[in-house]
Amino acid sequence: AIVAQPGARQFLEMFNRIGMAAVPMWLKRLRIPGYKSGGFVRPKSGDDGLVPVVFNIPNVGKVPAKATRSVTEELTRALKIEALMRGGR
Repeated sequence: AIVAQPGARQFLEMFNRIGMAAVPMWLKRLRIPGYKSGGFVRPKSGDDGLVPVVFNIPNVGKVPAKATRSVTEELTRALKIEALMRGGR
């Protein structure tokens, strides 16, 4: 597949090799700050702490997944920054 966005091909190749594990690894490469004190926040008993997310990937379609709220916030933040850098809102 040919993609126009810088870094997209490398991410998609990694995603094809290791699946959803590529997302946090790629975010780490982008140097997006993570947890201040390190480690994970434990969810309440009976709550897996995950919220549904949908990745809308061009030429692939919608890919449903689950992620922690903090990961969804980091993804949203990173995508907003990328959109602003490309002249979006």
